[in-house]
Amino acid sequence: MKRFILIAIAFLVASFEAYSQSFSARMGSGGQLSFHVTDTTRNEVEIVRIKVLGDLEPTLPSGDLMIPSSVNYKGTTYTVVSVGESAFADADGLTSVSIPSSVRRISDKAFSGCSHLTSVIFPSGATSMGDHVFDKCISLAYLSFGSDWPAIDFQPFAEATSLKEVYIPARVSRISGLKQLASLEKIDVDPNNRAFSSYDGILYSKDGLTMFACPRAKSGQVSVYSKTEKILDGAFSNCASLEGILFPASIHEFAYDDFMGCEHLKTITLLSEVPPMTAKWNGATVFAIEAPNQECILQVKKEHLNRYQVNICASEGTFETLKGERKAEIPAGKMMDRSFVKRTK
Repeated sequence: MKRFILIAIAFLVASFEAYSQSFSARMGSGGQLSFHVTDTTRNEVEIVRIKVLGDLEPTLPSGDLMIPSSVNYKGTTYTVVSVGESAFADADGLTSVSIPSSVRRISDKAFSGCSHLTSVIFPSGATSMGDHVFDKCISLAYLSFGSDWPAIDFQPFAEATSLKEVYIPARVSRISGLKQLASLEKIDVDPNNRAFSSYDGILYSKDGLTMFACPRAKSGQVSVYSKTEKILDGAFSNCASLEGILFPASIHEFAYDDFMGCEHLKTITLLSEVPPMTAKWNGATVFAIEAPNQECILQVKKEHLNRYQVNICASEGTFETLKGERKAEIPAGKMMDRSFVKRTK
């Protein structure tokens, strides 16, 4: 027995030496976390996953986890500034995480594989994230970001198949990765946000003149905001459950291939008198739409029907977006022609 205890102690010492200064502390909830001192001058620590006794791992936390902003060890108070690589990876029993404002960095794969994690509350202040932080977190359904975040990247939550709604705080001025969320149905925006607004769960500029993104899981019929003039490139892409889109008379710009992936789209209704320019065809600016499927039709007002039928470009050749972001050689059979153009009922 004594020999076993001595061996165990030797393993512990070796493990701690490998981390220079590492320790474990029991939280108020009864759980235990491991820390590594990253700055001895500022007394800062990172939450880590320390292997002890060979390949054995400490018991991973479960239930609701409130990460502490500070921890006391041997009379010294340390500030928790980061969550280390794979610190909580595969913690299958973890259901929610609340991150304090002291944390400035969440490292690679920190919560990867937490398949029952349903909510994450992020702190105020800038918090950077590594790669694959929330991979395989399929149950993640609720995200709360700090009220002073200037930017949000939704790419880390691409595998959160339970995430159906997101909320954009007041100070956010940059958003990326929204179209990576395959199950997203609704986007809400704080009314005090100066850059963005939301109408019918769709993301627009504050003034409503530009539409940025339609959630990929949005279904049924949607009406674009009545004052919108421009649809940002890719805003409707991969919205597989949409059945109809109504564009107001104010629309004058969208991309010819913006409906790709809208496999159940049946109607595209344009109320504008003049067909909007949507593409460049062999160098000429034209009105053209790549058909998302063979059943989809383009609806226009009766008095505009002839103009749309005459002006729609269905020729084969080189099509590209107006600003030249994408270019493709498309055969005539892939483009909507005058037979797709019908008058509204």
